[in-house]
Amino acid sequence: MEKLPFLTWEPSYSYHVEVIDAQHRKLFDMVNHLIDVFEAPRDGDSSNLLPVLNELVEYVSVHFHQEEIIMADADYPDFLSHNWEHRKFTNEVLKFLKDYKEGCANLGLDILGFLVGWVRTHVTTSDVQCGEYLFKNPEKLKLFPVVIN
Repeated sequence: MEKLPFLTWEPSYSYHVEVIDAQHRKLFDMVNHLIDVFEAPRDGDSSNLLPVLNELVEYVSVHFHQEEIIMADADYPDFLSHNWEHRKFTNEVLKFLKDYKEGCANLGLDILGFLVGWVRTHVTTSDVQCGEYLFKNPEKLKLFPVVIN
């Protein structure tokens, strides 16, 4: 099997709010750790993925909440659609976990492919768009300073 590509943080992905950029870098690291765990020899047993996945889900929940506070604070015009992307992601991951716990699905390549693809696409498109809005409208953000980089 070909090795899954790691997520690599690029400065062009900046959200222009340091707390979110730090969370995005950690999220990339966590997804990369999940890839490592998945690709480690495990004799067909995917149970070692569950704790890592649960940790990732908990972290993403906190991250989404923080990001949504920032978007609301800045009156981000695409807040509702961005929030919907977060809810859709959360529901999809919870469905994967439910199916796995019920023995109906193999927690493996399907969920890993979904996570890697979603995180990469969301951070590099939707989050970058929000970051550009924040960069162009720093006066709208009252709770967090905009980082100019």
